[in-house]
Amino acid sequence: MLRIFQSIFGTSAVKGDYPESLVKAAIERAVDGTDPWIRAVSGYKKKLRPAVIRSIDHVVALVDALPPPHRLHLRKRRE
Repeated sequence: MLRIFQSIFGTSAVKGDYPESLVKAAIERAVDGTDPWIRAVSGYKKKLRPAVIRSIDHVVALVDALPPPHRLHLRKRRE
C-alpha cells in the first residue's frame, strides 16, 4: 500500500529549498486551519513537514505556470 502512495506523491519530501521560517509558518497555518488539537500529537511538525513542503512546491508550480501580465497603454482623453 505504501508503494501506491509513493508512486502518487513521490518519495522525495524536499523539492525546493525553502526558508525554515516559511516551512514552520506553513505547518502552523495548516494546523490552525484544520484542527489545533493536532499539536497534541508527538512530533506533529516532523510528521507534517513532507506534506507541507509538497504543498509549497505545488503552489510555486502554479504561480510559475501563470502567464506574464499584459501591459496596458492608456491614452490621454481629448478634451
